Amino acid sequence: MIKHINPLYKLLFAYLLFILWLPPVLGQEIEIPENMSFLPAAQVKIGADSGDVNEKPRFDIYVTSFFIDKTLVTVRDFQLFVKLNRYVTQAERRGVSWVYQADSAQWKEVKGANWRHPWGPDAPPSLPNEAVRQISWDDAQAYANWLGKRLPSEYEWEYAIRKAGAPPAQDTLWQWCTNWYSLYAEKSYFQRRLNRTKVLRGGKYKWDQKESPVYRLTRRWDLKPQEANSETGFLCAKSVE
Repeated sequence: MIKHINPLYKLLFAYLLFILWLPPVLGQEIEIPENMSFLPAAQVKIGADSGDVNEKPRFDIYVTSFFIDKTLVTVRDFQLFVKLNRYVTQAERRGVSWVYQADSAQWKEVKGANWRHPWGPDAPPSLPNEAVRQISWDDAQAYANWLGKRLPSEYEWEYAIRKAGAPPAQDTLWQWCTNWYSLYAEKSYFQRRLNRTKVLRGGKYKWDQKESPVYRLTRRWDLKPQEANSETGFLCAKSVE
C-alpha cells in the first residue's frame, strides 16, 4: 500500500480531472447573432454619485454574458412583425397616445398617434429606417419574444453603452428595460414588484416640463408597461446559452 503520494502527482491528477470535466462550451468560439454585439460576463458599475435621486447611489453588480442589438428596432423591423402576426399595438387599441411637443416643451395626448404616425395623423408618418416609436413595454416584449430574444435589463443596457460601440449611445429615445422601477436605495429594489412601472433608459426628455432636455448615461425614467409615447423605442437582448 502506498502511504505517501508525491504532491506533484496530486497536482497533475487534479489538473486532469479539471480538463476532463471542463464544460464543452469553454474553448469554443461564440456565435454572435446577426446585428448583435457580444458582452462578456463582468462586474460592472451602475448608477452615479451625482445627478437625479433615482441615479444614486453608484453600486457594483455582476452581469452574465449576453448579446444586445447594435441599433434600436426600426419601423421596417416592427412592420414585418405586425404584418406576420397581425399585431395591434396598445396605442392603436387606445386610439390616443402621448406626444412630446418640442416647441412648447410639453406632453400632450394626441388622437391617432401610434407607431405609424408617432406625432399624430396630421404629422409626417414614420420612415422605414427610423427607430420605431410609440411602443409600449408590452409591445416591445411581444416583438422580442417573437424573435427568441428579450428586453435588456437596465444593468445590461448601461454596461453595453459603457462598452465602446456596443451599442452606440442613443440620446434621442428612451428604451424599455426588463426591470420594475424603484430607487436604488430602497431595500426592496431587487424584489420583483407587480402592477408598477418599468424602467426606461437612454433618453433625455422627462414628464417634468420645467426641466431642460439633458442626456446622461445613468439617467432613468419609468412608465407603466401599457403606456407609449413619441420619445420611447427599444432594442433587444439575448442570453448566452
